[in-house]
Amino acid sequence: MYSKAILILIALILLGLGVIFLIAAARNISRLFVAIPLIALGGGIILYSMKPTPQIYKVTVQWEPGGKVLAQELKCPRCGATLPPPDPTKSMDIIKCPYCGATIKLEEQPIW
Repeated sequence: MYSKAILILIALILLGLGVIFLIAAARNISRLFVAIPLIALGGGIILYSMKPTPQIYKVTVQWEPGGKVLAQELKCPRCGATLPPPDPTKSMDIIKCPYCGATIKLEEQPIW
């Protein structure tokens, strides 16, 4: 809050000095080489300080199954062993059989 006010104050001082050097450049053209950077720096600081800060939005995603949820025992198609349930925190759709090492991909059946 205060940093923006301080930046704007510094920028206004730089702009004021730039205008003074710009007016003085009527007598001595070399003062123009000081006036232009002062005005540009003051304007740049004002543009930087007026830039809005990004807002952070918290998004919560909840998943609910589309159809009926039926508890089925997963079996390995190779050896017929019972497979462990997939870990919902990792959103795994691939399960590895602990007995034969087969990799099984799970697919959700569509509602329609």
